[in-house]
Amino acid sequence: MASTASDGRPRQRTLASAVTVQGIGLHTGIPAEVRLSPAPEDHGWTLVRTDVEPPAVIPVSVRHRVETPRCTALGLRGVTVMTVEHLLATLMALGVDNVRVEVRGPELPILDGSAAGWVEALDRAGLVEQAAPRRLRRLSRSIWVGDADRFAAAMPWRDLRVSFAFISDHPGLGDQFAELTVTPETFRREIAPARTVAFAAEVGRLRAQGVGLGGSLDNVLLVADDGPVGGFRLADEVARHKLLDLIGDLALAGPLAARVVAVRGNHALTARLVEAMEQVLEGTEGKEGTDAGHR
Repeated sequence: MASTASDGRPRQRTLASAVTVQGIGLHTGIPAEVRLSPAPEDHGWTLVRTDVEPPAVIPVSVRHRVETPRCTALGLRGVTVMTVEHLLATLMALGVDNVRVEVRGPELPILDGSAAGWVEALDRAGLVEQAAPRRLRRLSRSIWVGDADRFAAAMPWRDLRVSFAFISDHPGLGDQFAELTVTPETFRREIAPARTVAFAAEVGRLRAQGVGLGGSLDNVLLVADDGPVGGFRLADEVARHKLLDLIGDLALAGPLAARVVAVRGNHALTARLVEAMEQVLEGTEGKEGTDAGHR
């Protein structure tokens, strides 16, 4: 059971040791190496591109989001790291407050298309508590973004609870819905194993556009006209992977307590939600945030 700081709040946590993960980028097809290292209290989450000179330090913040198709990317002064959402979701859900993410390559590895590999990496590293209290951010009021076809809403809540409605006329899928309160246990069991989805009918077009160059049956859930190739790993796996992406994009606001509902959402819509949330988010327990990490 986690201990608490002197004011009764849970303590911050970081990694007990460094851990390295290697793999291929889903969209670039370029091999990448990621080293996750412990970081001091109040450091937050930072990305460091170590394959450029000088190394580029990119704070995890919606202010550094770079518009990129089919993934979430962060950048600073022309240096970008793509497909960060699965790692950020894992850090958020498992309660890692401070970490330095060193990346060799333009994109984080996709691993098997899910967050299970990131969970395994953090388990290998281990987590340790720090003296400072966690700085959870809370909404002061409800907000909504969207249009007639899709929307996302967030409201004050005691913890992080997320819902996603996937609405589709695809003959092999249909509609799916997933909802849960995010804890380390629910994330491990019900979200982390859900894989990135690719539709067979769009693969050729996407690759012609330079997207999904590293995709294969080893790292995507491929959906053909008659349904998923090889079957689902989880019930409602598409909606559950959408929850994974949603949590990772919400992490651009930092450790968060909120009730978030998305209908036909995507990365761009969640980014709009986070940008709107920043106007009504209380800072780190009432203090204004900074541009360091996710603070």
